[in-house]
Amino acid sequence: MHHPSIAIILLNYNTSQLTLHCVESIRSHTQWPNYEIVVVDNNSRYEDYLKLEPLRGTPNLTVVRSRINLGFSGGNMMGVQYADPQTDYYYFLNNDCLLLNDVCTILATFMEQHPNAGIVGAQMFKPNRELR
Repeated sequence: MHHPSIAIILLNYNTSQLTLHCVESIRSHTQWPNYEIVVVDNNSRYEDYLKLEPLRGTPNLTVVRSRINLGFSGGNMMGVQYADPQTDYYYFLNNDCLLLNDVCTILATFMEQHPNAGIVGAQMFKPNRELR
C-alpha cells in the first residue's frame, strides 16, 4: 500500500523546550510510515537555538535556522523549502502542541479518502483536555 508523505513543519522562536516536547510527542504517537519533521528556528537567541542540538542527526528530522525572524507564515514557508520536494501533505503544527494520538494517520487517511478536500485540521484541546 502506498503511503503518501507528510512533512510536519514546526517553528521555534526562543521556545526550544516546547519544541523538544512537541517533537517527542510526534515521535511517540505517529505511526504513519512516511513522515518527516522540519524545525525552523526563526532567529531565536543563540542560546535557545543551541538547545535544539539533541534533534540533529535524528532520522527524518531537519533543523534549519533563519538569519531573520520571518514571522509565522514566512517561517512555515521556509520549512516547506527544506521538506522533501515530493511531499504530499504539509502539517503546520505549533510547537506548543502535544499530540494525544496518531493525528498524522487520521489526517492523511481523511485526505486520501476525500480527494476533493483541500485542507484538514485537527481538534485542539486546552491543557486540561477540555475542547477549545
